[in-house]
Amino acid sequence: RADCPEMIEGERFERTVALVDVAEDAFYVFDMFRVVGGRDHARFMHSHLSRLTTRGLDLQPAPDYGHDTQMRDFRMDPNACAGWTAQWEVEQAAAPSAAQPPLCLQCVDLTDGAAAGICEGWVALQGYRDNREAWLPRTIVRRTAEKAPLDSTFLGLIEPHRGRPGVCAARRVESDGDAVAVEVELRAGGRDLIVA
Repeated sequence: RADCPEMIEGERFERTVALVDVAEDAFYVFDMFRVVGGRDHARFMHSHLSRLTTRGLDLQPAPDYGHDTQMRDFRMDPNACAGWTAQWEVEQAAAPSAAQPPLCLQCVDLTDGAAAGICEGWVALQGYRDNREAWLPRTIVRRTAEKAPLDSTFLGLIEPHRGRPGVCAARRVESDGDAVAVEVELRAGGRDLIVA
């Protein structure tokens, strides 16, 4: 857990991550990001050069995020329901064989009361060493309020996999006070309950 509210001049700016093994060679990451302060909170995520698909979002063209960011082609679902998924299929130099499916990164988002969508973000592929550039597909989860301070908890599960992900379902469980509880259903059988 990392905590540094002075980064935003807010009351809270805290990230908690936990690596959860599901097999000898498989895992997922529990990711919780809490922010209190201001009126506009957004969490972006991207992978490597990849193709992005989503499930559970009704994406419509939307205005750019603004704030002088180098992003474009926003499509948003203003009323996203917790539990939508994004999956990046990473580009590979050679086509994957039948024995080795493509490398993917899946994110199950469990954030309540947020708009969610996709966009593209500009990156310099080799930093300052050459001039190769790309537009990487990204997800955005955004919460806004008319009055400050806005209190947000961004919540998700991140899982790299080849073939089928080990997490087949996840849901937020009712909890008291400041606690967050997530139930994770595993494809191999069994469930995890995470309380943070």
